[in-house]
Amino acid sequence: MPKRIPYLLLSVVLGVLFIVVACGSEEPETSQKAVNTQVAVNRILKETSELKDEPAALAASADTLLREAQSLRKSGQEMLGKADALMMKADLLEEQANALRQKSELLSQKLSAVEGSAATLGEIYLPKDSAPIEVSDVGNTTVVLIIVILIIVALLLYIAIRRRRLEREEEERLAAIRRQQAVYAPPSPAEEEKEAGKEEKEKKPEEAEGGPAAS
Repeated sequence: MPKRIPYLLLSVVLGVLFIVVACGSEEPETSQKAVNTQVAVNRILKETSELKDEPAALAASADTLLREAQSLRKSGQEMLGKADALMMKADLLEEQANALRQKSELLSQKLSAVEGSAATLGEIYLPKDSAPIEVSDVGNTTVVLIIVILIIVALLLYIAIRRRRLEREEEERLAAIRRQQAVYAPPSPAEEEKEAGKEEKEKKPEEAEGGPAAS
């Protein structure tokens, strides 16, 4: 019996040591698990808060996209209107171009006919040794002569009008000077003699009438 006591004590001590070691080994694992759990919880909470903010951000993005879509639709409608206007202008320009093309064709035909007539007249009336006269040169010379004549006539008219205006201004100026001289200057001897002659002529009939009356 006394020999068993040390074995019992030893077994008790070993059991206690084992329990202590086991508890010591479990505590770090438990604390590590707690830390990991806390980190995971914090991460979940953070992601949850971010997810809470995400619907508002998505709604704001949706509103922005909606406004952009409306603006693009409005711009598209305006561009369609402008495109219709441009198409109408293009049609009008095309019609005008066709009309001008027809006119140019008619003018070409007329020029060809005139050139043919000129060539025929040249063959008939001009000697064969003389060079043919080009219609375009004759037309250009005629146009230049007409322009020169018009310029000369315009210059002559301008000179005549200018001279007449200067003469009229000179006459008006001389008339004004004469009026001023007549107002401020005394009568000349010739004018006095004329006035005296008029008075004598007026007196003679009066005396003639007075003479028979007295007799």
